[in-house]
Amino acid sequence: LYSKLGRPITLIASFLISILIAILMVPMLIRFAPQLGLIDQPNERKVHSTQIPRIGGVAIVIASLCSVLLWTSLDQNIIAFVCAGSVLLAFGLWDDKVELGYKAKFGGQFLAVVVFLALSDVYIRWFPLLGLEEAPRFIGILVTGVALLGITNAVNLLDGLDGLAGGTTLVSLAAIALLAFTAGAHELAVLSLAICGGIIGFLRYNTHPARVFMGDTGSQFLGFSVGVAALMLTQGANTALSPALPLLLLGLPILDTLTVMYIRIREGRSPFSPDKQHFHHRLMALGFAHYEAVSLIYLAQVSMILIGSMMRYENDASLIIIFLGYAVAVNGLLYLLEKKNWKFRSSPTASKSYI
Repeated sequence: LYSKLGRPITLIASFLISILIAILMVPMLIRFAPQLGLIDQPNERKVHSTQIPRIGGVAIVIASLCSVLLWTSLDQNIIAFVCAGSVLLAFGLWDDKVELGYKAKFGGQFLAVVVFLALSDVYIRWFPLLGLEEAPRFIGILVTGVALLGITNAVNLLDGLDGLAGGTTLVSLAAIALLAFTAGAHELAVLSLAICGGIIGFLRYNTHPARVFMGDTGSQFLGFSVGVAALMLTQGANTALSPALPLLLLGLPILDTLTVMYIRIREGRSPFSPDKQHFHHRLMALGFAHYEAVSLIYLAQVSMILIGSMMRYENDASLIIIFLGYAVAVNGLLYLLEKKNWKFRSSPTASKSYI
């Protein structure tokens, strides 16, 4: 199919076919979720109060990978991505069914990253602030592995409200697809659009109030995918782009995770201990309803991506300063509102989402 159709057609087809597969799969998965034991139960750490199928991520992964297999030329990097995505699918399903401990979950993520790095030639060659000289291959691969594990977990942790993780990664991948298209990186544009299609098909059933959750299967796959796509864009597709650009393209998940870990460490707790310090928790505690909290986070993510896209050829220091300034502004505003006990409304609309 790929060889018989022109490039513009494959871009559109990868997007639309992925949407169609996801839209058709989700209702069937919802129907069989109870028999498969893939149901999210409410508890004191979760916001939703009813049982919700936790199987939508399967549709995202299968729709995305099927479309990628159909509409790309299956080069070395695409094959590596499909293999790593399959590993995340297997471990994610296992985790959603039995709720693995953090060691087993991390083991699955680590295996997926190792598979990708072993089969592909994607790794960080140019580091921010270090000029045009390539880093030693071993150092580049090591840092790439840490970065991919970090963004995979960042999106996984962000998956706390209906449509939140899906929507934020959707806008990041859409921006990467556009930048890849303008750089002539057709394979990356197709891959990004295929995943965008899977997300949109899933969001049809995940917008508030959600009928299905993506579970760790979906959130880990999306985090890994957006990390890989950002690296493929800045380290291969268009090396004129600042290597610091992923800080803004992936801004909200990174900022949210760093903020939560800082708060936990400051309070003398493990940075991996569960709590309700994520941005969406804090916004809802300030009186914002579910859809309002999600909309505000979308707005923040889109603004960071727009700034990053407009300044993509600027020096690394400028982009890092913008990211740090954004971090200070967001956290400073939230801190002041919390300190003054400000409330948008006294009783926000109840939410049916989850952490």
